[in-house]
Amino acid sequence: MAFSGDKEVQLSGGCGKSRWPALPHVLVQTVGVAVGLVLGLACLKLEMYASLPWWAVGLPAIIALCIIWVVLTIAIILWVRTAARVFGPVDIEPDSEFRLDMVFRTAKICFLGHGYVMLLVVSLCLVFAKLHIWPHLPLAYALLPLIVIGLAHIFLAVIFKPPEVDPPWFFLVGMVLMSQSILLVIKVDHMFESDDMAWAVTFTPSWLTYLLLLIYCAVSPLQAFHETEESTGSSSASFPYGSVADRATSSSMGRLQAQLSKVMGISSWALGWGFAQAFLSLRLDKLFKVSWFSVILPALMGWILLVVFVSGHVTAYFTDIFDLFGATFRLGHSNFDFDDQEPLINYSYG
Repeated sequence: MAFSGDKEVQLSGGCGKSRWPALPHVLVQTVGVAVGLVLGLACLKLEMYASLPWWAVGLPAIIALCIIWVVLTIAIILWVRTAARVFGPVDIEPDSEFRLDMVFRTAKICFLGHGYVMLLVVSLCLVFAKLHIWPHLPLAYALLPLIVIGLAHIFLAVIFKPPEVDPPWFFLVGMVLMSQSILLVIKVDHMFESDDMAWAVTFTPSWLTYLLLLIYCAVSPLQAFHETEESTGSSSASFPYGSVADRATSSSMGRLQAQLSKVMGISSWALGWGFAQAFLSLRLDKLFKVSWFSVILPALMGWILLVVFVSGHVTAYFTDIFDLFGATFRLGHSNFDFDDQEPLINYSYG
């Protein structure tokens, strides 16, 4: 969801005015901690404690996804209750400024999010089942949910236009999920022992993604800086002595600082996971036996920095989503400022 103006600065600094001050923050931090624990446990499993079962390695991520699934399930139940009141015989209070588009927007977010989380849970469970108890399970079955999610993103990027979706980011996410999953299936299920397809080639979609993200991290702050200069100049010319110019300058600087914080987290993640995959490719291709600790440490550090720098933006985005839920489920008994120009799902948080 694209924030604008003072709203972005306010939300990025905290969620105190939200009706959901804790839940979005808890969910985001839960996911951040869960992924960090999975990486740490995988390092222990591969480097020190071989007896540690794979299901224990993936348990934190599965628990985090199940928590999100429960929250979205509750949201769907509340939406069905709200829809029954809207389209049923129950009258809505005459002083309620109710907007039907909020009901449909909430439905799309709830059902899409619920479906994505279900597919992620199924994929993750099948991956760890293959590692722990079912080694002959074709990887195609485990990664099929990710391919479905990728195809759904590509479909939405092609069919819908802004502000319903953010097509470039949707298309990028969809292509990465689909292409990387397909190449992994080809390598693991059909060419695992073959030297005709190296692991470095298998990870080609990931390399391209890291490169594109680093280019974005280099370009977007320059664009934000130019916009800040233009905004400051126009405000100073229009209000040379007033406090309005100061507020506009402060808002522009806040957006610039938020963008810099975001690109710091994204670039750290891209570099960390890129180095981790490079070390992994060297080990799997038997070019150099890098220790598993050296493979996982860059990924863990990159993820920690991503959570530190970007969790505030993600929390602000989901706080806005939960405020939309609250406004919809209260049938208009809310002062929520609904912006129908905001994307349905946003990966840029900018």
